[in-house]
Amino acid sequence: MSEQIPAAIYNAVAIKFDTDEGPTYAQFGESKNGTKQILMQFKILDGDYAGRIVPWFGYFTAKTVDTTLKAMRNCGMKGEDLYALWGANAQELNQVVSIETELNENPENGKVHARVRWVNSLNGGAGIKLKKPMGDTELRKFAAQMKTHLKKAPEVSGPTPSELESADHDDAPANTPAPARATPPEEDPLPF
Repeated sequence: MSEQIPAAIYNAVAIKFDTDEGPTYAQFGESKNGTKQILMQFKILDGDYAGRIVPWFGYFTAKTVDTTLKAMRNCGMKGEDLYALWGANAQELNQVVSIETELNENPENGKVHARVRWVNSLNGGAGIKLKKPMGDTELRKFAAQMKTHLKKAPEVSGPTPSELESADHDDAPANTPAPARATPPEEDPLPF
C-alpha cells in the first residue's frame, strides 16, 4: 500500500477518470441523504506526492452551490451547461488549481483516506481576503506609524526560491544551525 497523502495544500489539475459509463471529468449523482453532488479527481503536480490522485466531492445545496460552481470554474469550466463536463467528449478541464486536502475516515470500514476539501484558483490567494482592508490614505498613515518599529527590526537576507532549487542540499554540513525563530513579543501595545 502506498503512503497516505497528508492534509496539505498542493498544485493540481482535474483529470478524466473511469466510471461505469466511461471516462469523464465529472460524475454527478446523489449522496446518501439525497443531496445532488459532483465527484471530480485531481492529480497532484509537484512535490513528494506528484502524480497521486485525490477525489473531491462538491454539493449542490442552497449553502454550497456557489462554492461548488466556483471550484468547477477554477478548474476551467466554460459555459453554463453542467452536462458539458460529462462523458468521453467532455470539455477539457486543464487549469492548474490549488487544492487543500483533508483526511477523512470511512465510517463503514474505519480506513482513512485523503480527499480534497477546497479547490482554489492559483491566482486568487486561495480566496482569502481581509474583511476590512485599508484604503490608500489609511495605509499611508499606518505605514508612517510603523517606521519607528521597523527601524528596530533588522533586515534579513536569505536565499531566493531559485537559489534554493539550484543549491545541492546534500553538500550542507551535518551541523548546520537551525534558522533563528522569532520570539513572541512582550506585552507592548502599539502607541496609537
